[in-house]
Amino acid sequence: MEKKGLLLKKMIPYAGILIVWLIFVYPSLFNAGWFFYDIPTSIKHGKNMINDFSWLLPNNNVGRYFPFYWLYQGVIYRMVGESPSGYYMIQSVLIFLTTLVIFKIVKQVTENNIYAVIAVFMFYSGSPFAENAYTLGKSEPLVLILILSSIVFYIKYYYFISAKENSYKKEIYIYGGAIILSTALGVWTKETSIVVIAFGLVGSAVALYGNYVKERKVQKSLLLKANLMYLLSSVVGIAIARLPFYVFRSPELGKSYTSYPITINLIVNNLKFYIKQ
Repeated sequence: MEKKGLLLKKMIPYAGILIVWLIFVYPSLFNAGWFFYDIPTSIKHGKNMINDFSWLLPNNNVGRYFPFYWLYQGVIYRMVGESPSGYYMIQSVLIFLTTLVIFKIVKQVTENNIYAVIAVFMFYSGSPFAENAYTLGKSEPLVLILILSSIVFYIKYYYFISAKENSYKKEIYIYGGAIILSTALGVWTKETSIVVIAFGLVGSAVALYGNYVKERKVQKSLLLKANLMYLLSSVVGIAIARLPFYVFRSPELGKSYTSYPITINLIVNNLKFYIKQ
């Protein structure tokens, strides 16, 4: 009876996540229709994916390269055809899985359900959430779960080496390879996924600083090793993902999407926009 009570107690947060998802995401399936932002290119690539492999090459018009995104869209089309509800169903399931991953990551790191619930609340209350949940064609939902997957592999690697005293070279290849794969797929979904480098840099810097100001240096040293492994693996994943772009791009490659200057005014205006949102 006591075990049953503990199990029910553990299930409460997940039941709450399901309820939140049903309230805020599941309604997107009803009365679903195509929105002007849902570019017909997704349907076009889905129809012609097997016969036309141009999606594997850089887009010479705008200078972009994200083949995994087109593969993802093509697979969805093969599953649901031209049904907007089908597209929303798959997208809503992806968001639900992302919610679970966010909860698990924060709970594992903090060992606190309240912090994990707060993280889920922040995810659902963020300004980009509604746009990504109620329009199609956005790559961010897929990018997010790929980036989170790389963080999950990093956490698993850290806890593994923390609990094991002898050699763990094999696990470096396993978890490092998983991070390389998830990072490469993220960059092949949207180029801004290279942000994962910042995670490794910041994590390594914090762990290195901790070695000098905290006790228990063995654990801090392992944390530094884990962060450096994440950083190196993400750099390798990005390099692998970008290599085909530089090999197969056209000399007349367009840069309408990638050549705008980053200025202080641009940064300030974007910051004001997101604060307002």
